[in-house]
Amino acid sequence: MGSDHLPLAHELMIWLDHWGGMVPAGGSPVDTVTLGGVTWDLYVTTATWGPEPWQYLAYFPHTVVPSPATLDLRQFLDHLKARGSITGHE
Repeated sequence: MGSDHLPLAHELMIWLDHWGGMVPAGGSPVDTVTLGGVTWDLYVTTATWGPEPWQYLAYFPHTVVPSPATLDLRQFLDHLKARGSITGHE
């Protein structure tokens, strides 16, 4: 990684389906929230694969999100900021 890049601090995944029983890394959900009419579980874990650890944040829907879907990413980022998972400066 060149000196003009900051180290990875967070990875955000928003799951839209359950894909045969798969679930996000990180064990159990740490929060449940309804955004855009969908109820999501939030999984948070420290990812240790790669050169440096970072926070893996995953929203997992209680039910499959109908396709096509339109999501307001600001709602997810505001939720993470309100719970202190991100500062908004990273």
